[in-house]
Parts: sequence; C-alpha cells; structure tokens
Amino acid sequence: MGSLFRRLRYYLRRGRYDADMREELSHHQALAARDAEREGLSPEAARLEAVRRVGRAGRITDASRDVWRLARLETVLQDLRYAFRGLRRQPAHAAAAIFTLALGIGATTAIATVLNAVLLTPLPYLEPDRLMQVWEHNIPRDRQRNVVNPGNYLDWRNRNHTFSGMALYVSGEATLVRERPLRLSGTRVTVNMLDILGVRPALGRGFVEEDTEPGRPRALILTDELWRRVFGGDSSIVGQPVALVEGDAFVAGVFPPGFRPLGDEEYWQPVRVPDSARFLGGRFALVIGRLKEGATVEQADADLRAIAQSLQTEYPRTNSGWTVQVEPLMDKVTGGARQVLVMVAGAIGLVLLIACANVASLSVARVIGRQGELGLRAALGATRGRVIRQLAVEGLVVGTLGGALGVLLGLLAVNGLRAAELSEIPRLQEVRLDPRVLGFALLITVLSGLSCGLLPAFSVGGTTPGGTLVGVAGRSTVSRGGGRIRAGLVVLQVALSLLLLAGTGLMVRSLVRLLDVDPGIEYNGVLTSGISLPFRNYQGERVTTFYREIAARVASLPGVQEVGLTTGLPFTSAGGATSFRDADQPEPEPGAMPAADIRAVDPGFFTTLRIPVLRGRGIEDSDLPGGRPVAVVGQALAEQMWPGAEPLGRRLWVSWGSDAGTTVEVVGVVGNARYWGLHNQTRAAIYFPIQQQPGNYMQLAIRVPGNPAATVPLLERELAVLDPNLPLLNPKPYSALVSASIGDRRYPMLLLAILAGLALALSAVGLYGVLAYFVGERTREIGVRRALGATDASVIGLVLGKGGRLVVLGLVLGGLAVLGTTRFLQGLLYEVGTGDPIALGGAIMVLAAVGLAASALPALNAARVDPAITLRGE
Repeated sequence: MGSLFRRLRYYLRRGRYDADMREELSHHQALAARDAEREGLSPEAARLEAVRRVGRAGRITDASRDVWRLARLETVLQDLRYAFRGLRRQPAHAAAAIFTLALGIGATTAIATVLNAVLLTPLPYLEPDRLMQVWEHNIPRDRQRNVVNPGNYLDWRNRNHTFSGMALYVSGEATLVRERPLRLSGTRVTVNMLDILGVRPALGRGFVEEDTEPGRPRALILTDELWRRVFGGDSSIVGQPVALVEGDAFVAGVFPPGFRPLGDEEYWQPVRVPDSARFLGGRFALVIGRLKEGATVEQADADLRAIAQSLQTEYPRTNSGWTVQVEPLMDKVTGGARQVLVMVAGAIGLVLLIACANVASLSVARVIGRQGELGLRAALGATRGRVIRQLAVEGLVVGTLGGALGVLLGLLAVNGLRAAELSEIPRLQEVRLDPRVLGFALLITVLSGLSCGLLPAFSVGGTTPGGTLVGVAGRSTVSRGGGRIRAGLVVLQVALSLLLLAGTGLMVRSLVRLLDVDPGIEYNGVLTSGISLPFRNYQGERVTTFYREIAARVASLPGVQEVGLTTGLPFTSAGGATSFRDADQPEPEPGAMPAADIRAVDPGFFTTLRIPVLRGRGIEDSDLPGGRPVAVVGQALAEQMWPGAEPLGRRLWVSWGSDAGTTVEVVGVVGNARYWGLHNQTRAAIYFPIQQQPGNYMQLAIRVPGNPAATVPLLERELAVLDPNLPLLNPKPYSALVSASIGDRRYPMLLLAILAGLALALSAVGLYGVLAYFVGERTREIGVRRALGATDASVIGLVLGKGGRLVVLGLVLGGLAVLGTTRFLQGLLYEVGTGDPIALGGAIMVLAAVGLAASALPALNAARVDPAITLRGE
C-alpha cells in the first residue's frame, strides 16, 4: 500500500521528480568530468568520458521513471492520447460517430428520466407502498374503476380488518373574489386525510373536526404554488379570512413546496361524512386507505369484497351488482401511461441498438482502413490483446463524448416534454435528472462505447504482420472479416427498423380508423365554456332565470349563429350517469337495471351541435318546471329498450332528482353522441329539459363562424354584466376537446414515428456505407468485368443485388420480430389487429424503397468505373 501511495505521489509531483533527477545527473556528470580532467583528458574529452561513465541522461531518466510509474496506467494513457489524435485526424468520422451515439443515448436518457419519475420513484407520502386506492366495481358493466358511494365508504371504514385508516375525497371548486374573479380547483377531504398520507402543512395547521361543523367558515390549506402566486408568499395570511363567492373561508395552512396533490387541485378543505348520513343515491367520491403493518393488497381486496357482498344484501337497490377493487395508489396515479411509457422505452432501446450498430459499422470501416498500421504494430511485437485494448479505448472515448452530448440532449428533451404539459403522462412536472438516471446514462455510455470498440476488433482477428506488410494477405483477411461484421450490422439495423416502422404503421392505422368514427356532433366552428353558479346565491328559479338570460345575451352577440346549454358536453368529463327502467314494466331484479348518461339541456343544444332529432321533438321552451315531466332519449337507448317498437309516449323511471327517482315521458329520439371519446362505444343517453332539472354547473356550446376564440372577450363581458363575481371557465374551441380526447393515442404515435424515422435514416446510412465500401474494395474486379464486356446494367445489378440481399434478410428477421412483439400494442389500437397486413406491408415497402435509394449511389459509382484507368493502375 505504501508503494502505491508513493507511486501516486510521483504522478502528482512528476515535474519536481524530473527536475531533481536532472539536477542529480548533472552533478554526477560534473564530478566524473572533473576526475577525467585530472587523469589528463581535455575538457571536451572529459565531458564525453563522464557521459560514458555515468550513463546517458535520457536512458537513466526513463529507467528511473519505470521504477515509479504504473505500467498499466501509462499504457492506458498512451491509448487515450492515441485515440484523441485519431479522432482529430478523422473529424468527419468522429463527428458522425459521436452525434449518432448522442442521439441514441440522449433519447434513452430522456425516457429513463421519465420512467424513473413516473414509475420508479415512490410517491412523496409516508410509506407510500401501504397506500391503496379503493374503487367500486360494477359487475354487470365490468366497470372496474368506478367512483364510490360515500355510504359504502362508511361501512368499509368501520368494518374492515386490513386498513389502519381510510379517507374520502371529492373534487370541488371555489371562486376567489378579486378585481377579476379567480376560479380555483380544490379537493374536499375527510379530516383524517393528512394522517392517512402522512403529510403536514409547512405553515399553519391541519384540519380538525370542528372545521366541519355547520355554520363554520371554510378552512383551506393552500398549495405552495397558489400561496405564492396569489398571496405573494405572505406568511401572515395563515389564520386570516379570504373572500370567496361561495361563502366565508380562512387559510388554515400552506402545504410544503414538495407536496404532491391528489389531482390538479390548488387547495384542500374538509368535508364531513357523519355516521348518520348515508348518501346512497349516487357514487361520486374517491377513497384512499392505508394498510396495516403486514397486510397485503390481496388480503385488503378480499376483506372489502366480503363487506361489499354483505352490503348487496343490506342495500339491494343501490348495491346489487357492485363489489370492490383495491389497488396500490401508485397504479391509480400512473394509470394507462405505464404501457405507453414501457412501449416507448422499448422503441428507444431499439434506436440505441441501431445507433450502436451504425457506429460499430463506421468503426469497422475505419479499422479496415488502418490495416497497414495494425500490421506494422503486429510486426513490432504488439499482441492481439494489445490491439483489441487500443480499439476498446477508442470506442470508449467515442462513447464517452457521445454520452456527454447525449445527456445534454436528454435534458433538453425532458424540458421539452415538461413544457408541452402532456396530460397523458402523469407526474410530468416531477421529472428530474437524479443520480440514478445519471448512473444509468453512464452505464449505457460505457456499454455503447465498448460495443463500438470491441465489435470492430473481431475484424482484425486474421491479420498477420507479414501478410499486411506485403499488402495483400492482410487486407483480404481483414476485409472479409470486417465485411461480414458490417453486413451483419446492416441486417440488424434493417430488422429493428422494420419493427419500429410496423409499430408506427399500426398506430397510424388505428388513429385513422379512430378519426373516421362519427362523433355524433358537428364541432367545427363551436366555442365551449363553463359556468358554475354558487349554491349560496343561486337556487331554484334563480338558476333557470340566469341560464335563460345568458343564452339570450350570447345569442345576440355579433357573429353568433346558435347557442346551447347543457350539464355536460360530449368529450368532457362533466355530466352524470344513473340507472333507469321502463316505468310500465315490472321492476327488474336489484342490480339488473341498465344505466344511461344523464344530461339536462336547453332547446338550443341539439341544433347547435347538429344532433339530429330522429323522431318526435327536441327540448322546447314550453318544458317548464311544474309541467309535464318529459325527456328526449338517444337512439341507442330507444333500440335497447324498445327494439322495433315506437318509443314516443313511453315512460321511463330514472334514478335521478330525488330518492324516489323521476318518471318522465319520452317525447323525442335524437342521434347518438359519443360522450366518452371516439374510442368508446355509444352509450344510452337521457336528456332532461334544463328548466325541469337544472344544475348549478352548466356548459355552453356557441356556434360562431370563423375564429371562435374571438368571441371569448365578448362572452366574458356579458357574463360580468349578469354577475361580476362569476368567471368564465375554460373557454376553448370544441376541436381542442376532441383532440385532447385522443391525445393518449396521438402522442405515442408521434413518438414512435420520430423514432422510426431516426432508425430508418441510420439504417440507410449503414447500408450506404457497406455498399460504398464494397464498391471501393472491388474496383479492380469491376474494372476487369467492364473490360471483358460487362454492361452498366450488370454492374449496377451486382451492387443492388448485394444491398438487396442484406435488406431482404433484415426484412425476414424483422418480420418474425414483428409477429412476436406487436401484440403488446393491442391495448393502444382501435379496430386494428396487431398483424394488420396494410401496416406491415407498408413498413416493408418503405424499408425496401429506402434500401433501394441507399444502394443507388454506390451502384451508379460502380457503373462509372473506367476499365482503362483501373488496368493502368494495376
């Protein structure tokens, strides 16, 4: 160990050691020269004699250094210096290799960063692996993730044996009174939610039971972002009242900056679910539970399912056909993004392999060009291991430079993803480059560098000093080995490119089929927005009066053709669903009733969205409160309930409006509208007159020719005239809603398309390089062929045949890979099979065309070979 430290100290103080050595040698040489002069030699002869007696300074210095130096380290440093000199001598090759690797490593680093934050990093709560999301599961409809009945939550909480605690939460909103009203999204939580998650406010306090007592002002805990943005980060706001349109409130606390909300809420407020209250009329809440020590997800699921079975007997009207599903909270957060991210990660892995294969192919060509140098090394005594180590170091240098640039590109890509705010990727704002990702980036950098260095090393296995120095044997041996390796790498690139292209083709085909689906509405040229009326100020007739007034004012705005109101527009999450039955038929068994989407609409709704009235009439102004209860139904419901019969005049009982439900007469049938996205099946729908079933939240659909967004300022002005404390909520063109509904299919398709394009370009470059080298190596043979009468077509065919064989082999291997892997895309496809012949055939045609294009230039160069010049050169 002491020797090692002394050697390391030598490297740290190398200059001083060399100076001391020179000084000591000079001293000994001076003494030897003086002794020689005393023996009668002249000064010049004495100096030469001193050198003979003491030894040459350079040789002694080298010998002294060998005592201190670490031989392996010196060899590695020599290899590094030589590698950098080689890159400087061939800057084009260096730039191509480094940038190619940087693209692959950058993409891999970016997806690793996202995967780490979204899927691998635990949620920022206390012992997050014990946090469970509890859903209700509708068995007849196989709806596994349904919101929860608060009454059932009470029974789960009181009867279970596997949870240490359970908390309930529902979404909420509030309007902050300011110069311009500010709408805030919030969450109402049971008082124990903070304890369940194991979080505490950074300022102020948490909730207490007294905060839920009737008549008390709302207690709010603000997110750090809202506190800083709206209240300027003023800590004195804690405990102070804030003015809300909905009523009195005060700030109880502020969450810490790193707190992760349950959704996109900006504040929490407490909600009471007393044991005496049973809201068995609907399902609208979400539930989180914390497992007891040692309890498993399976045990908790079985525990709550047993309770749900009992509740079916106790409350058959509302619980028949319902059970429970328990899953880790992390699964609820990641949702369907897991499959997409894993798919994209696999695609990026393929691109990285293609990039490494491309760089390795470039390196093989470079090694073949250096066969004279390698033969000379062998002639001077270099072993095969020494040559391979040099090539490995060169590959590591290229990989390291490419990795460093790739990490920077990855950071830019991650920042771009965060700026894009893709709602389909959860926890996107939590994405950060942390030590785990950097370690992974370092690992793939090293592996990429080694692969790019060691693969070319196999092409020098047959090089002999004599053969190489002669100039024939070495070249042919190295060329054959290197050619086979480069050809194999091209086949690999073609196969992997086909896999990516086929996946992209399937996604494109699926999206095209999805966009061909009739949404049931005509949304182009329509502006949408929401209005939420606070219960404190708007109840009963005042609600319906407000809706009539806002509809009349909006209809009178310049350019507005039609306006419609509804409690839930298609392609939004607004609106409800409930059970119904034919009121003139015997009541079905509990749990056997069908379900329908419920909407309240005004007379202008159907005409504004161009939903056709197929039979009877739509909603009319005469459908007033206290009048005959009527409803319009969708075509899907009419066919479901009365196939081949007249639906007009039929009566429906709907579990809506009160505990006893509502009985209405069907006065019209309208076309089907796809409320829950283009990819979901059309569902039964019931439309109530807005005057008979008003709600405090309403959405507007406004048909405006030209640019609908230009109407927003006018709409805000009219709303302010009616009530200055009401904000206009999320005004946007209807086309944006439809586009967002297919975002979970569009963004993976775009990512796959980008990756497939990159893979295609890399494969084309690789194939071109192989064929260009093939032509260069066989220039003499081609010249002789031309001299013997070979035509341009035959020479071109020779080169194209070489490229065609590589492409065909790659297509065969890639086709087998496609058949075995694309089944993992099934969950992302719409009415397209994973073996779709159009997608696969299109991918094959694109690759074949690119392969032909990449082969064309080398083939044309071969046809231009002049036999006379070639033979004179020989």
